Amino acid sequence: AQACAMRRFEPTVVASNADLVAAKNAEKKGETAKALKLYEKVMLTRGDSDRVAEAALGAARLHQANGDADKAIARLNRAVAVRPRLALARLALAEALAAERPDQAEEHLNLARSLGIHGRDRQRMVAVAKTIADAKAGQAPVAAEVEAQANAANPFPAVEPVAEADLRL
Repeated sequence: AQACAMRRFEPTVVASNADLVAAKNAEKKGETAKALKLYEKVMLTRGDSDRVAEAALGAARLHQANGDADKAIARLNRAVAVRPRLALARLALAEALAAERPDQAEEHLNLARSLGIHGRDRQRMVAVAKTIADAKAGQAPVAAEVEAQANAANPFPAVEPVAEADLRL
């Protein structure tokens, strides 16, 4: 009972809408470090899931622009965690994963497609689908090489299928 009473008085930090607006304004002005700090503040505090997801998307966009793909993917995963039905977050995550992890990217792309993508984002969706296809095509020759090596090491040649007509006497 005492633990419950103590828990009631924990200070709760709630992100304000002003912080999100300030982050967007700083990003527009090119103040990347300030914008990133504000996005992270909003993203990591308790608050409205829409606001947290929007801040995570903003932070991911800035990390991506700075060349830090791992942090961008982490922020996009945060956006998807708080708003699983946010199509733009799924699309952005698919975009970030497309070249390196095409199977995961394809899952997110399919979810984004099912949630509804409109306007200019449809063009992004097509571009991501192409990147995924190219990444998967790049993996195919490796699989073919492994299969060829395995066949070369096999002392027993493949048996040709026998036609039914050849079996008749």
